[in-house]
Amino acid sequence: MLLPKFVNKPYIPPLSIQGTKTRILHWLLQNIYWKGHGTYYEPFLGSASVVLNIQPKKAILNDNNPHIIQFYRDIQQNKFTLLALKQYLLDCKQVLEKKGSDFYYEIRDQFNTSPSSFGLLFLNLTCWRNLMRFNAKGEFNAPFYQIKQSKKLSDQNRYLLNFNDVKGLYIIHYIERIKYFQQIIQSHDYIFSNEDFESILEMATDNNDFCYCDPPYILRNTQYYGNFTEKQFNSLIEWSRTTKCNFAISNWYSDKNNINPYITHFNHCHIKQTPFHYQIGIGKKHARNYSDLSVNECLILSSNAYYQNNLSVNKNTLNFLLKKNNI
Repeated sequence: MLLPKFVNKPYIPPLSIQGTKTRILHWLLQNIYWKGHGTYYEPFLGSASVVLNIQPKKAILNDNNPHIIQFYRDIQQNKFTLLALKQYLLDCKQVLEKKGSDFYYEIRDQFNTSPSSFGLLFLNLTCWRNLMRFNAKGEFNAPFYQIKQSKKLSDQNRYLLNFNDVKGLYIIHYIERIKYFQQIIQSHDYIFSNEDFESILEMATDNNDFCYCDPPYILRNTQYYGNFTEKQFNSLIEWSRTTKCNFAISNWYSDKNNINPYITHFNHCHIKQTPFHYQIGIGKKHARNYSDLSVNECLILSSNAYYQNNLSVNKNTLNFLLKKNNI
């Protein structure tokens, strides 16, 4: 039996992307039942934090963002060496110390003209809150992570704070993280695809398969590449009613002011909840309706994926594990 599974210290993925499930993996993986005999599908891969920690034997991993899929493919296919990546980050550190935000925007302009995995990684590490964002044209448009003047660091950012040691020890640690990710995706039968999510759902038909869906949260401003519409969410609901595949769908259940109205459409499923806090890019003073508030995270499970006798991680245990592992 592959799941449920207890993850004492989750492996951290290479990219930081909105909605990553690293912080709630303890809760997530203990509420899912799957024997692991079939193919694992993720139509909305994002940071790949879930598959990195489950590590199924065979997987189809998809995202509509071509840049992150190319990044994963390049790592899997040895398109660059980790030594070259390390040197690139060290070189960027030196230039960034001298030129500050001007260098960031130079790299961003270069990336939008000629995308590269190195450029994507640099931008992800140095952009605002390390959360990548693309405009309607598909251009990376997240701003530079500027430290407030009150901290007396003027034109430095989180990248410099982390990478400011002379020997670049943080960079070495980061390269080790990518090295582990590479080992996992090269030693398993994983295919990375850049298709619409519906085409992946059409593939997930066998009752031995498992599909984990983590779409942009409906009625919340969480998408970072392209648009995810209510019509598309409705197609996900319809698929959940007819598929034989085991599945779990992440979304939000409620916040202080609202209950997700789409949850009622999953009355054919089992639903688990846990409190959690997401930051999606707007301050609390601007928060209203479906906004940046603490939410009840929910996991929507098919009957054959529902682990009835699970020992869920309660809120206190979850907070303890997060603090212990510095997540």
